Amino acid sequence: MTSPTQEIRRALGIRGKSICTQIKFSPELAKKALDFHTDEKNRRHYERLSDRYAGAMERGEWQYNGESIKFTKEGKLIDGQHRLRAILKSNATIPLMVVLDLQPEAFHTIDTGRARSASDILAIRGERNCVLLAASLRLLGCYRFHSLEREQWYRIDHTRLLTLLDEEPNIRKSVNPCHNGRFEYTQKLLRPRVAIFCHYLFSTIDPDLTEHFYNKLADGLQLKRHEPVATLRSKLVDDLALPLDMRLNPSGQIAYTFIAFKATLDKEPLPKIKYQPFGKHPDKFPTL
Repeated sequence: MTSPTQEIRRALGIRGKSICTQIKFSPELAKKALDFHTDEKNRRHYERLSDRYAGAMERGEWQYNGESIKFTKEGKLIDGQHRLRAILKSNATIPLMVVLDLQPEAFHTIDTGRARSASDILAIRGERNCVLLAASLRLLGCYRFHSLEREQWYRIDHTRLLTLLDEEPNIRKSVNPCHNGRFEYTQKLLRPRVAIFCHYLFSTIDPDLTEHFYNKLADGLQLKRHEPVATLRSKLVDDLALPLDMRLNPSGQIAYTFIAFKATLDKEPLPKIKYQPFGKHPDKFPTL
């Protein structure tokens, strides 16, 4: 009589008696492995998670780290469905470890530890101010690859975040001035990650103008009427007086800061600053 484990071995082409082996999972093989998945023996499927994994696989950013696809003695898949579904979505072939013959109770011990955050990964790599750097890189990734209008829904995987830092290393230079340097006061007006992200992005366009803009935003001195940075500063100060649940979200803060910097670039006065993303006729997100 064929045991459940033997059925898995046959389906996946596993030879020998080893209960732990590496397999290159093609979409066809991933589909066969998913046939052993049952909802009552696995966490439910999160579409965004498998989409994120699939995106990394399509871009060649998926890193093999030894994490395994796990099956019980009863022949049930209890860990790995998101990776397997990502293989199907991306049409990629990915090496994964396979572990067989686990006790059914092993399911309750899976994924119970704290996952490493982006700031943990940056710290391991020797970066400084890792929490702020990770948050600022996430905004930069949202700007480059997604949409700042839907910033709250954007997630960036660790590999892509590190690649982005390698591609745009000068974002590090925007952390200290905005965090505890000459533009520190901007953190009272803007969320720290917003201040850092905008400073870096503006610096790629006009470094000298960015320094002038941030100096005035931070100290509020010698501001002229209808000067864009003065209008922005007034808006942000007014926003601070509102209850927490009524204040601008990060996307709104970025939009207003973009509007003011663009007017500064164009040497145009800005008597009023307005951005309305909701309603019948929502405004488009500002561009630089």
